[in-house]
Amino acid sequence: MLKQKPQTIALKAITIILVSFLFFSCDSNLLHKTPIDNFKGTWKLQGRTMFDGIKIKITEDKNGNFVGKVVELNDNKYVDLFVNVGDTWVTGIGRSSNFEFVLTEKKIASQLFSLYGLDTTQDYKVKFIDNNTFGLGTDSADPSQSPIRYIRVTSSTPEK
Repeated sequence: MLKQKPQTIALKAITIILVSFLFFSCDSNLLHKTPIDNFKGTWKLQGRTMFDGIKIKITEDKNGNFVGKVVELNDNKYVDLFVNVGDTWVTGIGRSSNFEFVLTEKKIASQLFSLYGLDTTQDYKVKFIDNNTFGLGTDSADPSQSPIRYIRVTSSTPEK
């Protein structure tokens, strides 16, 4: 029988321990595919002072695209000036992984931005925090840690 060096045995043991640790420490919730249909419903914006309290209803159109329309405004003077009930707020939602999405919002006063050749939409990374909340992040920010959120409006949610 071949004798193995103590360093080789130790290296194999450490490798087995590390692989076991990685396997058992994985969050199994992230391995499940989040249904894109979770976006359907009425949502209240939170985390951006100007937009706090605006309600958006997200539906799926006949082509399978998700679109969000404004159903209730807040009392911000700029929102009152540039946004109307029925305006499109969310222009699209797409999947980027099993549990992450990209949500595109139309910028407030987008018609004004377009006159100057500026972007009229903003893309956000999205991750569901729970069934009734999803967070928005930009660039490398983690959406689940972001203060910018959409909170589902349900019949049991008290209104202000």
